Amino acid sequence: MRKYEFLLNGIPFVVLLAVAAFVGALYTTEFRELQWETLAAGFFGLLGGYAAYFGARTQHMAETLSNAMSFKLKHYDAVINVRKEINVLIDYSNGSEELFIENCIYSRRRFDSLALALTDSKCLPTKMFEISSSFAQQINEWRSAVDCYAPEGIGEDIYGREPATFADISRMLRNLDRTVWDLQEYLTNLRA
Repeated sequence: MRKYEFLLNGIPFVVLLAVAAFVGALYTTEFRELQWETLAAGFFGLLGGYAAYFGARTQHMAETLSNAMSFKLKHYDAVINVRKEINVLIDYSNGSEELFIENCIYSRRRFDSLALALTDSKCLPTKMFEISSSFAQQINEWRSAVDCYAPEGIGEDIYGREPATFADISRMLRNLDRTVWDLQEYLTNLRA
């Protein structure tokens, strides 16, 4: 379907042209007075506008793909490493809570670097932008949960937030793993 996207973008143009011709034919009393030069000028004006739109859209899509490829070249290894780190943390979640939380606190810096790279990237494809937005939101929620972890899950932290439980942090980590996996799959399947 993407192969024929440029043709599908022309459908509104053709419909507009047909409606304009129909309305022109209805309101013209005699076809002898129809000025074909004016009609041709209008047609070529619309055609020129569509060509300008198509050129700008093509340039934007090329820039977007270029930015995505640049991100892939710079940060693909970081995505793989974050995914490995998340899987290690998931393995720790099956053991001691204290060891799990300590490793979560240690891993936050690595996750932050990937979140910063995603948010600093300009003009990304829509799917990649959605994944990066989801990742940034999930990483902030996860960091906040790690910061206000309470072993018993009772009380509030100094900011008045409800404490996060071990199960909450583990669940957030699994959601984060799915998001990073989506990003990894997107970057793996990205072609120039």
